[in-house]
Amino acid sequence: MTFTSQALRRFCAITAVAMATGFALCNTGTAFAVGGTACSGDIDPGYPFRQEGAITVAGTTYGAFRVGARWTASKLEFQVAVDDVRTDGLPPYVYWKGIAADGTRHTTPRLHNYQTAVAGWECHTGALSTGDVFTRFELWGSPDNAPSVPEVQLVSIPDTVPPLPAPVDADADGFTAEQDCDDTNPAIRPGAREQPGNEVDENCDGVAEPFQLINIGIRYRFEQQRHGTRLTVPRMQALTVTHVPANARVRITCRAPRRPRSARRSCTFSGRRLQVARPTGQVKLARLFKHRRLAPHTTIRVAVSAPAVKGKQFTFRITKANKARLRVRCMTPTNKRTKCT
Repeated sequence: MTFTSQALRRFCAITAVAMATGFALCNTGTAFAVGGTACSGDIDPGYPFRQEGAITVAGTTYGAFRVGARWTASKLEFQVAVDDVRTDGLPPYVYWKGIAADGTRHTTPRLHNYQTAVAGWECHTGALSTGDVFTRFELWGSPDNAPSVPEVQLVSIPDTVPPLPAPVDADADGFTAEQDCDDTNPAIRPGAREQPGNEVDENCDGVAEPFQLINIGIRYRFEQQRHGTRLTVPRMQALTVTHVPANARVRITCRAPRRPRSARRSCTFSGRRLQVARPTGQVKLARLFKHRRLAPHTTIRVAVSAPAVKGKQFTFRITKANKARLRVRCMTPTNKRTKCT
C-alpha cells in the first residue's frame, strides 16, 4: 500500500474522550461495532478527505478498505468501508489504536473491531470527540482478531491537522461554491427564479428554462361556392383569435397581388395593430375585410405576441385554385423564428 503523506495528514487528528473507567476512543456507540451496513463501498462525497488501500498481511490480501473524513470545530466525522475478499469465510478486521503523549499504546479492539458480516462492502460512520489524551491516531488491519494473528498498520496520522477552512461563498448568496452553479453571481443560486428564454440556468437545476409558448388559437371560415370542380373566389366570413392573454399584441396584414389590376381591391387595408390590455378571450378580425373577394395569391398574416413568451404567426395564402392554405410559425419575443414546442 502507498499513501501520500499529505493525504494521510489531512485524514484526521487524534481525538479522544477521557472516561471514568479509562480511555475510550470514538465513543459513538455504533461506529465500528461488529457487523456493519451493506453498501456500495463508495465514500460519501461529503467527506472531502478520502484514502483507500488493501488489508495485506505477509503477502496475502484479505480485504480492501476506504476511509473518508471531515474535520469540524468540535469533532472529526468519518466513514470507513471494508470489502471482504477472503475465500475461507473468515472476515478481516479493522480497528483503531491511540498513542498517548508518554508513548504508551492504548488499543480498544472490543469497541472498535470492524468485522464484515457478509461478503462485499460494508460501511460504518462515526465521530471522534476532541481531546488531548492521544497524540497519534492509527488504523490497523488483520485477517483475524486472535492475539497470535499478525496485524498491519494501515494509516498513522499525528494530531497536527488544523480544522477545515470555512466553505467559500464568493458571491454571498448563502450557497457555497460546491452548491452554487455560478459562485460569481448572486442572482444565480439554487431556488432562484428562472428568467425564461435567456439561456441561463438561474436556479442551478441543470436546465435553462426556455420561453413558454403563447396559448392561443384561431378560428376562420371562408365563404365560397363550388361550380363543378372549381371554387369561387373566397370571401373572409370569420377570423377570430381565441384565448388572447393580457398585454398581448395582435398584428394583421393583408397583401394583394399587383396583377390583375382588379385583384388589388382584395385588401381594404395593409396592416392593423391591436394592443390587448386585459384578457379578452377573443379578438374578431373578419370585419376588416368588408366581405371583399380575396383574389388568388392574396396573403393574410396574423401575428400574436406577448411579453416573455413565444408568439404565434398564422399565414393564409389564397392559391390559384382559390383554396386557402394555412401555415403556422412561432417567434421569440425578439421576433426570431423558433420551434413551436
